[in-house]
Amino acid sequence: MTLSRRRYKKYKKRPPRKSSRSRSRGGKKSSSSLRWIIFLLVIILAGVFVIRQIGKDDGTVVNNDQKNPLEELLGSPGDGTPSGSGTPPIGGGENTGGSSGGEEVKPPVDPTVGSGNTHIPPTGKTGITSNAAKIQIDSAAKDYEAGKVISARNKLNRVLVDMTLSKKDRADVKKWMAKLADEWLFSKEVYEGDTLTEHYKVVSGDLFSTIGNRYKVPYQILMTVNGITDASRLRLGNIKAVKGPFRVEVQLSKYNMDLYLQDMYVKSYKVGIGKVGKETPTGRWRLKRAGKSDQGPTWTDPDTGKTYIASNPDYPLGARWIPITCYSGDGVGETGYALHGTNDPPSIGTKCSRGCIRMHDKDVIEVYNMLMAGKSLVDIVK
Repeated sequence: MTLSRRRYKKYKKRPPRKSSRSRSRGGKKSSSSLRWIIFLLVIILAGVFVIRQIGKDDGTVVNNDQKNPLEELLGSPGDGTPSGSGTPPIGGGENTGGSSGGEEVKPPVDPTVGSGNTHIPPTGKTGITSNAAKIQIDSAAKDYEAGKVISARNKLNRVLVDMTLSKKDRADVKKWMAKLADEWLFSKEVYEGDTLTEHYKVVSGDLFSTIGNRYKVPYQILMTVNGITDASRLRLGNIKAVKGPFRVEVQLSKYNMDLYLQDMYVKSYKVGIGKVGKETPTGRWRLKRAGKSDQGPTWTDPDTGKTYIASNPDYPLGARWIPITCYSGDGVGETGYALHGTNDPPSIGTKCSRGCIRMHDKDVIEVYNMLMAGKSLVDIVK
């Protein structure tokens, strides 16, 4: 009995035991792998940090999905028509001379301060930084989004009058303002807070011409904004009135003419100017009290001696004749100058006339309907 128990104990299987050496080797391997993983993570994190710092140093934009708010609201200016293409934000840097950097950063100026000029063409060179211009533009975009059309218009106009902009930025702001003009000016609606338009109550005996004289604008613009094509259809009640006068500024070097209602920018037109030897005189001009006509005068070409009347198919003076007289500048004492149309559209944007301001027929008709004889100013600058 005793022997059997001993034999049983002798041959009983026991679980294998690991040596202390094996356990030690396994622990060392786990510790070594962990240290390598930590080392690799440190290297990766350091590399990410260095790359981010390089991106900041070289001006890399981390988030380039943001767009100028005004661009989203009114569309990309591009060629002057709404489109989905993006354009660089306005006010991205001081760039009045076309350079990409190195300009002196000027101290910020309150962008809400106006120029205070009356009937003086804006120069856009008062030294206000383009950063202030961008703040003003962003604020205008928010106003427009909130339905505050007049506030947006006023802020953008202040950018043109008071702030230094690059050539492209200035052109973009003008295009956006021209789009806004379709809402606040060339429509029946009178917006709250607008000091340039208002409701006029038509009473018995009123005519479009008498109302136009009251507001210093031609009757045609009143018919246009009220959607009336027949002047005899004026009825009692409220119509939209426009507070004039309109005025224009011609920039000879740009072959460009800007239209303003009082001091509010409206839109621009391309023009032709005097050719070499017959240069258009600079100065301040005014529309003559008489002579404005929807048909040009009989005209004899001094070079060929041929006489043209307005009914001739090849009449060179176009659809409208708007005579002007100079009372300040190089044009004082000069006669025979006018804004007029043309039968030669490709000449617009060139030195082509004998000193007059030449326009496309559709443009001169539009301007004719806004400039008031004896009231509207024409500033011609280099």
